[in-house]
Amino acid sequence: MLTDEERAARSAEVIELLGLDRRRIRLLTAIHEAGHAVVANTVGALVISANVTSDEQIGIGDDYTHLDMPGGVEIPFPEYLTILAAGFQASYFWMEARGFGDTATLNKALNLLGASDWNTAKRLCQRWNRPELSMQNGIRPAGSILLRRWPTVLRIGYDLARLGTMRQSELCPHLISDSADRRRKAHEVFQQWRGGFDPASKSQFISCFDSDDGEVAA
Repeated sequence: MLTDEERAARSAEVIELLGLDRRRIRLLTAIHEAGHAVVANTVGALVISANVTSDEQIGIGDDYTHLDMPGGVEIPFPEYLTILAAGFQASYFWMEARGFGDTATLNKALNLLGASDWNTAKRLCQRWNRPELSMQNGIRPAGSILLRRWPTVLRIGYDLARLGTMRQSELCPHLISDSADRRRKAHEVFQQWRGGFDPASKSQFISCFDSDDGEVAA
């Protein structure tokens, strides 16, 4: 696990490699959190709030999405793994569509931005006695959902970057703003994956340019 000093140094390196200014650092972080929120909403979790503070460094700040489940039950393992992967995949789509860096540089940025998600997923897999799994197992369903609901990700991301904090009452209008058909298809593709969940399959990041699932617009 990286120390604070190591994370700060890596953050500075990634920002320089990608050529990110403060506005784009904040937007990238907000898109990451918006990805968590949209996928969580699709798989049945309640999105209570989202928060971003980062604007000078990547992956170092009070950035989070607060979730719950109806009835206060625990978020099921496949759903949680997919929600965790969604921040990575949303960030990847956003940067790739704008031509930020090559694949290696993007992956370095994503590893830094999502370090806490990787650690959470590792603990989750250990608690469920599935230490051979990782957050990467949730990449494909997360990406498929995001492609079907990408306009909603952008709306939440840009508002979150501007506001800093969004409560449930502010998030809800965005989460129901895309068509019922888009939401239904996103839910169906997740259920199809969940029904045949293959824990041995570790998906790579989905590219917004080579997927048949949908299209990412700027």
